[in-house]
Amino acid sequence: MIIINIIQIITCLLLFPQLTFSLKTLTYAESNLFPAEFDTTTDGTAVIRLQQRLPNKQCAESRVIMRYILPNGSLVSNDVDFKFDPINFCPVDKIEIHPLARKFSLLLYLNSTTPGVSTGNVLVQYAIMIINQDGKIVQNDFPPLSTPFMSNVPAKTKTVLNNNGDFLWTFRPNNNDSIIYAKFTSQKLNTAITDLTTPPIYTMSASGRFQTPSNLNLQLQNYTTFPTFYGHFAIAFTARYNASSTTSQLFTYCTFLISETNNFIAPLMIYNPTTLLTSLEIMQCGESSFEGTAFKCLLSATQSNSISRIQVSFLLTGLITESISIPIDNITSNSIKTILLDPLYFGGYLQRIYLNNSEIIGNIFDVKGNLKGNWDLTLANLNFSNIVINGGSNGNEGGVGVFRNNTAILVLNDGGNGSTWSVVTTDIIKIYNPDNPLINPNIASVSLPMNTTTMPLDAAPLSITFSKPITLSTGNISIFQFISSTNISSGGALLRQTFSGNSRFCTLDSSNTVVTVTMLQSTFNQPNEAYFIKIDDGFARSKATDMALVGVVDGFWIVSTRDYSDTYSSAVTALIKLSNDFLNISTTNHSQFLSQLISQLAQITPISLSRLSISSNFKFTSTDSTQDGLIIPIIIGTEKNGEIRSARVISDLDTLIKNRDISPMGMMNLTSRIDEGFGAQWNSLLIALFSCINSEFFHLLDSHLFTSNPDLKSTSKKKKMEEIEGEWMWIDEEDERKNCFKTFQRILTNLFKVTYSEKAKMWLWWMSIIGVFMQDLGQLIVQILYKQNIIVYTIIPLLTLVTSLVIVTISLIRWIWHTVKYINKRRKRQYSISDDEMSINS
Repeated sequence: MIIINIIQIITCLLLFPQLTFSLKTLTYAESNLFPAEFDTTTDGTAVIRLQQRLPNKQCAESRVIMRYILPNGSLVSNDVDFKFDPINFCPVDKIEIHPLARKFSLLLYLNSTTPGVSTGNVLVQYAIMIINQDGKIVQNDFPPLSTPFMSNVPAKTKTVLNNNGDFLWTFRPNNNDSIIYAKFTSQKLNTAITDLTTPPIYTMSASGRFQTPSNLNLQLQNYTTFPTFYGHFAIAFTARYNASSTTSQLFTYCTFLISETNNFIAPLMIYNPTTLLTSLEIMQCGESSFEGTAFKCLLSATQSNSISRIQVSFLLTGLITESISIPIDNITSNSIKTILLDPLYFGGYLQRIYLNNSEIIGNIFDVKGNLKGNWDLTLANLNFSNIVINGGSNGNEGGVGVFRNNTAILVLNDGGNGSTWSVVTTDIIKIYNPDNPLINPNIASVSLPMNTTTMPLDAAPLSITFSKPITLSTGNISIFQFISSTNISSGGALLRQTFSGNSRFCTLDSSNTVVTVTMLQSTFNQPNEAYFIKIDDGFARSKATDMALVGVVDGFWIVSTRDYSDTYSSAVTALIKLSNDFLNISTTNHSQFLSQLISQLAQITPISLSRLSISSNFKFTSTDSTQDGLIIPIIIGTEKNGEIRSARVISDLDTLIKNRDISPMGMMNLTSRIDEGFGAQWNSLLIALFSCINSEFFHLLDSHLFTSNPDLKSTSKKKKMEEIEGEWMWIDEEDERKNCFKTFQRILTNLFKVTYSEKAKMWLWWMSIIGVFMQDLGQLIVQILYKQNIIVYTIIPLLTLVTSLVIVTISLIRWIWHTVKYINKRRKRQYSISDDEMSINS
């Protein structure tokens, strides 16, 4: 994740003349525009919604005016392309913006049954849409979130998102004892490529009404919602006994909407005060991710005229692990307008007390409630009256957003003049491990530091050392490659490998602090490329409490590979096997299917699409239904400068296919059905092996079958074979010692230490003729097949083919001539063999 920083903003000022700059303040001069709400994203973008006020009215124009301050300091401005009903802007603002994944946001609004009416009491319903940073609507087909209600009814909504991209919307109409809810689930795209321009697709997966169980006899007072790491959502609420009870004591409960069942569990009592309270408010609830301790709620309790902060930690089972009461000194409850808390990524939280006189008091506390420092807000004209309070971190009201580097951001108006609005950033002290570059106090060190630029290809296993004993869990560790042009026009990220902490690819040492992560050889396979490592929340758990620990967000832990030089390789052919599902493809779709398969393989490897093809001679044929898959030849063309060589491509494809359950190969619709056991194999392997064995075998025949043969009766004498027509050859003892196949030579020589009969000579004669066909003609056939199946045919294989053809032609002519000559002479000659030599008599 990249964060907004002042240096980038100062640089950006040169590009935006309407801005004026003061220390840690960025001011925008826009007439009659007032900031209405803002929020922050995980990548460091500030999302701000403005209003244009109508003259002499408290109402605003029926426009949703958006501003996005990007991590590089640039400003994106647009209006949402939609005609909203005026009831959303008058008499009070009803629009809400909640950032989603990548460059998209959730927009909450009202639909009126009487369109165009901005005054009076009309029937309305809540609705949502998904928008992008260009102001375009990308999804607007959701059902209404609520049943119709009157627009003058007091209503409170809350929207929270979890790490899976899902969100929970809740609505409490007229402060009654029930909470209407709707859960929306992001569709998980089965693709290895994260395209930043592809919007998330949501469906409503659960909806209903939550009510306190009747047996508890409670009246709902106030509530908040929060997500958990494992896809659950929670509702924490305070309640008191109903009017029929003899006591008015207040309690705090929490219930969880379980992701697997979409049902709420029975409410758990998490705070039962020992004294009677005047009021009990929930300020903040969430999962204590950095410490890995428990779920945590921060409460504000008032008793008489004193006010205290209550910190409660609890487990999903309802077990209370900690309950601390911390008085707020020197401030009476009558002087406080509101108290708001923001959790900090380096542990602890920021407490903001807004006083009735418009002053703000900011303090930083650790998880035990110990004061660690004050928040410096000594900026001119900074008070409660001009801070935008509808927005902030995680959609909480309060006007302050906190980025992952502990930088707080505020959005200010100019006190009602409507001529400028400002963004103020301040640094907050880091309580735990402030020098940790991964912004994760649980990680002490890694073997592959962030921003490494000299990482070799085929990196060694990754080692992660935690600062406390852990257990491995179901969260994933994933590695992505940034891509901007390789077969993807819009850029994004390509998954290289992903698996959970408790998989066989992660091991934990005996100290329970060091995790070793397996690296596939295909993961870091591109020179001069940038990659990032993402660790999901819940990849590891605290061994002491079994609570999930926070991970590392995507796009933040970045490493780069070094340049490398490799030997040139020619075009090669790889074989892959497809499952029987592909045999059912209509013959009219064969060409389209092959084209899509090649495209997906090029994206996953990744290499240029122009380097992959399928031989024009390959055809689908009708096959037996019992056939085990279909083998397809993939031709890999020669590489250009900076590309991985063809041999490496086959090796990487083999790795990706054989590990498709953890590689991008298993996430694409076509490549996921490639045979995992077969992998990617060299097409020429068996042919080359046969050619080699064939050549060497007949070299032995030529070298040994036609040499001198000592007589069995007189080993001291050596026979001579002279003037014999044909291919008889003489090899002396020195030549034999130089032959690398000396062992085979001796075996074959001993085998043929006999005198030759007429039958033996004929057998040897025809064996040598057959050898020509198996050796020379075999090589010619191999070269012809190579030419038919290769896409890039260079001069070297062409010369080899011509040479093989010439050799076969000469051999055939020579053996035909010798055969005819031998037959003619055999009719005229008589052969006699003595102990000393073989002689031929005419």
